[in-house]
Amino acid sequence: MRIPPAKAGGHPRTLDMRRVVNAILYLLITE
Repeated sequence: MRIPPAKAGGHPRTLDMRRVVNAILYLLITE
């Protein structure tokens, strides 16, 4: 899974990426 680098001048994606990863892990575990 590739994560596109944040564009210069954009907002940091650390929190968003964390939420996405947590959501994916949650879906995988609950299947």
